[in-house]
Amino acid sequence: MKNKGFTLIEVLVAITIIAILIIPLIGVVTGQFKKDQNIVDKKMALQLAREAMEKALQPGLVADDSVEVFADGKRWLIVTDVIDGQEGDEPALGTDPLEVQVRVYLPPAKEIYSSLTALKSP
Repeated sequence: MKNKGFTLIEVLVAITIIAILIIPLIGVVTGQFKKDQNIVDKKMALQLAREAMEKALQPGLVADDSVEVFADGKRWLIVTDVIDGQEGDEPALGTDPLEVQVRVYLPPAKEIYSSLTALKSP
């Protein structure tokens, strides 16, 4: 009587072949998760930049500002820069219109995740 079934060698060969086929798929899936997270981060940065720009464009005094906020489980740095002649490389004070720039970073990286620029009359 002949035994029907698989030998240990056949099982190991089958597992090895399956592993060789699955490993590249794991890399593709992992890369896609990273891309998806980057898209989510950029959307959050844009939302934070829009909110900061809305504040900066409201009537009243606007000034250079740097603030850290906690959103979407991460710590973000929002930098508002007003081109108002207060720094050496800016146009003379009283230049019309006033330019406001908002940049959003995800510390500790120095990469800008979002940047908005708008003109505001003083």
